[in-house]
Amino acid sequence: MLTNNFQYYHSYLDLPGDDMLWLLYHEGRTTISELLNSIDMEKFNNIFLIDQEINLEHMPNNKIHIWQPVVNNNPRSHTFLWWFQTVKELHEKCNLTDRLVSHNAKTPEFKFDMLLGTPREHKDFVFDQITTFNIIDDFIIGCYKANNDRTEDRGNWVSGGDYEHGIGAKFGNELIAPEVSQCILPYDIYNNSWYTVVCETSYDHCFFTEKTAKPILGKRLFVLIGAKHMIKNLQSLGYKTFSDIIDESYDEVDDNEIRWGMACHQIEELYARDPIEVYSHIQDVLEHNYQLITQ
Repeated sequence: MLTNNFQYYHSYLDLPGDDMLWLLYHEGRTTISELLNSIDMEKFNNIFLIDQEINLEHMPNNKIHIWQPVVNNNPRSHTFLWWFQTVKELHEKCNLTDRLVSHNAKTPEFKFDMLLGTPREHKDFVFDQITTFNIIDDFIIGCYKANNDRTEDRGNWVSGGDYEHGIGAKFGNELIAPEVSQCILPYDIYNNSWYTVVCETSYDHCFFTEKTAKPILGKRLFVLIGAKHMIKNLQSLGYKTFSDIIDESYDEVDDNEIRWGMACHQIEELYARDPIEVYSHIQDVLEHNYQLITQ
């Protein structure tokens, strides 16, 4: 039994016919009670859920497993980097990395980009900090209003450049679902800035999205801000980070605001450094991460 169009995944994962694959939508999702009341548990050996953010503690039935882009140690929860996969698939269709200017050849107007997405507490904190540091004019700020509009003074910046927006975005002849269009590599923004500040979607659990995947694909240094152990868990997935350039010890700090503040001070210190010199030290890291996400 499959919900929606998951026949492909059911076949790809080689699941037997008596296992069920169920998609829980990020918005307007099926609640746990609706799920448990709508199926006969006895019919299935296993029930696999695909979702972004859901807690197995609310599902006592040990037949239920979940795939999500979250790293944890629950034996019934499995990390599946859907957002990374989608960034990779769009890359294969659009090849936007071909439009990136090499670090040695570019002359950006800005030091950083920070494409924030939906306002949340840690994003407010970082925004306020860089304002206090008086370096906000060296940032391209994206998607920082309740309606996901651009900030007023950066209204000309559209993540991804030349594609049509709407209910279904189009890139060339490719129709792209709205939730996928944010996975398009923002090559125009990357060409006009040096570094990326990644404020991940969540700050209370390690949830990896396109926000982290895009600078990896774009071979950029990024400062990762979110939950404790975001950096540690990214490394556990095989990626390398930038401890030779910035002090990533903030990743171990329990207190949210102390951790975010320490990360912001790394942004401030990075601001003062020569980008060409910085990138000369991290080419191996950038290439390793690019190979990992594309292969």
